Formats: sequence, C-alpha cells, structure tokens
Amino acid sequence: MRRYTLFLLLLCMHCIARGQTGFDYRYWFDNDYSTVRQGHSETDKWQVDADIDGLSESLHSIHIQVVDSKGVESAPITRHFYRIIAPESATYRCWVDDDPTTMTTGKYTGSPIMVDISSISEGYHVMRVQIEDVTPSAVVSCPFVKIPQTEGVEYLKCLCVVDDVFYKEENVTSAGGIINWNFDVSSLQQGFHRMQVQVITPSGAAT
Repeated sequence: MRRYTLFLLLLCMHCIARGQTGFDYRYWFDNDYSTVRQGHSETDKWQVDADIDGLSESLHSIHIQVVDSKGVESAPITRHFYRIIAPESATYRCWVDDDPTTMTTGKYTGSPIMVDISSISEGYHVMRVQIEDVTPSAVVSCPFVKIPQTEGVEYLKCLCVVDDVFYKEENVTSAGGIINWNFDVSSLQQGFHRMQVQVITPSGAAT
C-alpha cells in the first residue's frame, strides 16, 4: 500500500491557543472532499500516513485542516506532490499568470526546476505548473512575489488588514528588502484571525 507521510506541526498553522491539547484533524486530496480522512491527536505534533492508493500517478494536492477542542477550525494548508517516480518520458511545463509567452518546458526528473522570471514585472504573480506523461496532470497554481529592487531603499510602506478591517499603516525600516514589523494583537479575541499585509516600495511597486 502506498503511503504519503505527513509531519504536522500545529505551531505553524496559526490557529492554536497556547497550552491547549487535543486536536481533531482532517485531510483530503485535490478538490475532492469525498477523499476526506479524519483523526485525532492529543499532542500538538504528530505523524500521519496518508493512503494514496486511489490516486492516479500524477501531480496532486493535499489539503490539511485542524479543529481545536472548542470547534475552531484552521484555514486549510495545501501542499503539492507527485505520486511514485516519474517515468523518463514525463515532461513539465510552467508559465506565469496566464501569459503563454512565459512558457517553459523540459524533462521532469523529480529535481527542483529553475525558472527564469527576469522578464516579468515586479510584484504579485501566479506560477502554474503541469506535468505530462500519458495524460496531462491537473494544473497546480502557486502564488509568488517577485521582489522589487530594494538596494538603497531605507524604508518600505507596510499596510495591514485584520479580519477585513484596516489595522495600521507604517513606514518600516528595510535592510536589503527585509523588514521586521511588530504587531500588538492583545486587543483581538482569542481564536482564528486573518491578517493580510501589503508592502510598497518608494517607487510604487507593491506586493
């Protein structure tokens, strides 16, 4: 039986209150909720051997969600994986956003793929990847930010929204494009929240 091993660390899921023990979890593959599997852990770290026998030999997504003892659900976390070893005939293609001129193709070996993004604009984009053997896999989409040129930039404008409500705006000191922005969240209720952050350079390039 083929298994897909998951190492789950809830401290990275941003939904768990400190000191709490006992979590229900569920996971499912691709966008097919009929594949959902559920379990329970008494600790905040555990390992799951997920059965992937029913999946085709192709590119897939696994979605993981955790529920605490109060019934608060985390946002699902998604990871992509390719089942079994890809045959020598498998090829990949990837492109940025919906622009076919950015298409890159090659032989899929299972190793990381380097993509030249020098021709695309700075800011937010979506990388789309597909693997083709006998039949094409589903297209996997992964968002990314092409970091603007920050040499000589002393600060970046940062905007933050919490739970769809504007939280604050601040010019934060930049060290080579890296910022350290502190937040006081003591006024928020305990539980799951959503924080959205946008960073803007002095030239106007924004994530």
